[in-house]
Amino acid sequence: MPWRDWLTELAEHRATRILTPLAEAVRGVEETEGMGQPKAKPDREPERLTIHRVLRLLDGGRRMPLARALNARLPEAERTPRGDQTEQDPLAPLAEALAVLIGAQLVARGTAYWAMNWTGPSLLVPPDGIAPETIRTWADTAVRLPGQTQRLGLHLAALGVDERAPLPTTGRAGARRTGRRRGSGRDGSASHPGPPAPHAGASPPYGRWRSPCCWG
Repeated sequence: MPWRDWLTELAEHRATRILTPLAEAVRGVEETEGMGQPKAKPDREPERLTIHRVLRLLDGGRRMPLARALNARLPEAERTPRGDQTEQDPLAPLAEALAVLIGAQLVARGTAYWAMNWTGPSLLVPPDGIAPETIRTWADTAVRLPGQTQRLGLHLAALGVDERAPLPTTGRAGARRTGRRRGSGRDGSASHPGPPAPHAGASPPYGRWRSPCCWG
């Protein structure tokens, strides 16, 4: 495997590993509240995680049960305060997980990618015109402020993200299991260059963003 593909795959794995406990937490709260599909039988595949399922729980006033269910499934190190936080914030992991889920949908569309960060979590390099912190701000606002999920939905629609669509099955370095890499043409040839080689610290080319989006 080329080293750049290996780094891309590693960055994606490090970024999206929180989605497994998020999916389990969503399923558990839905079953408890009777909001989702009936409990999956052994021979039936569970309902796949979507942004819509998370937002539906937030709209239904289930943010704290969902946050507690997620926190219970995370390693202790991922539940402790980060950065300048002085005490544990029970909603922070949920906001982060929602931001990762949004980022994963953008990556699946080929409009964003995960960049390796050797000193912390992988960084989402969003579409042109979107600042790196914007996706996190959208997710954090939707989690913390009741009634803001519709605005998040509008932002996602503007980016071409279907909140009801499950993430596609991915393979090596985020490529779909059709054998084509993201951004490749029908004949397998590259239709646009891949992400630049990451380096220590924050690796994305921040200078290419034009202007940040905002909630206004």
